[in-house]
Amino acid sequence: MYHSSTQRKFWTFANEEELQSHRRTARRRFVQERLDRKDCSAVKSLASDTRPHTPDNPAVASMFLSIEEEAELCRFYQTMLRDFCSKFKPELPRSTIATGFALFQRSYVNESVMRLHPKYMMITCMWIAVKADEYHITMEQFVAHLRGDRQKAIDIILNNEPYVMKRLHYHLMVHLPYRAMEGFLIDIKTRFGEFFKKPDRMRPGADKFLEGSMFSDTLLLWSPSQIALAALFHAAEELKEDLTDYVEKILVQKPIGKPFAESGDSMDKAEEAKEQDDAAAGSQTSIHLLAVIDAIRHHVKESAKLVPNKDRIKKIEAKLEGCRDPAFNPETEEYQKRINAMMQLQLEADTGFD
Repeated sequence: MYHSSTQRKFWTFANEEELQSHRRTARRRFVQERLDRKDCSAVKSLASDTRPHTPDNPAVASMFLSIEEEAELCRFYQTMLRDFCSKFKPELPRSTIATGFALFQRSYVNESVMRLHPKYMMITCMWIAVKADEYHITMEQFVAHLRGDRQKAIDIILNNEPYVMKRLHYHLMVHLPYRAMEGFLIDIKTRFGEFFKKPDRMRPGADKFLEGSMFSDTLLLWSPSQIALAALFHAAEELKEDLTDYVEKILVQKPIGKPFAESGDSMDKAEEAKEQDDAAAGSQTSIHLLAVIDAIRHHVKESAKLVPNKDRIKKIEAKLEGCRDPAFNPETEEYQKRINAMMQLQLEADTGFD
């Protein structure tokens, strides 16, 4: 359940500033590492500059991707990931797709784009999601939707997978807003149906909102049930309806967990009810909960405005080539050395050799 999950404990942040602080720390750590090792062309070009080289030095900082440039590149590859997922026949379950997007987002909380290129991360994270969500598909079927050298893609995915899972601390369970949304729809029908006819009308608008939220930091900042409620508010507004009374008079004043828990229904429904109650966790008043809903909707709306510009992406990628970690660039000798070392360690572990 979400309230006792690793997602809530490790991957839900108090606010955007805390989240950005993690990203800034990851970037600074990466830049300092490159300065220490002098293993990328960006640093080598500074050799003639005798001034102290630190991550905060403007001359140094300009040679590496900024936080904003990293975000732009991630957003571009998220659109590529969406296109990749759309090619599957039959379609990938939406829970699998959303899990892949969530793992992709988590990967860049404590790691820099300059180490893990989004081009490779998007397919690695989706492959991990396929397995975590128990959607049965072979690797050959998975990469069949990629262009280019598919065997190379397989090798990159399998080589990246252990590192990525370790950086995610093996927290692969992702709680999504879909179950909570179903619970809210049932509750609206049951306890608010007199005032809101045919709440299923909200499904298309809510689904579209949730799809858009995958491109934002929403799941790193709010609980799944809060996001689900925001999606329904968005959909209701599109239908020129209002759910404010549902929150003020029903949801906050009369929590729905107890009726479900006492009904003898399945554990899934009990968890569904708990997810809904978590929407109001820490919210002593409906004013606070409505403010959270507004904040989520604003965040998703603002994120939707960040449409990647292909010309700018080309410039960012050209800059990235000069500041990447060579040990994670499949085109370098350093990459092959890292893979060989990793395989040797695995062999020693398997055989018990010291």
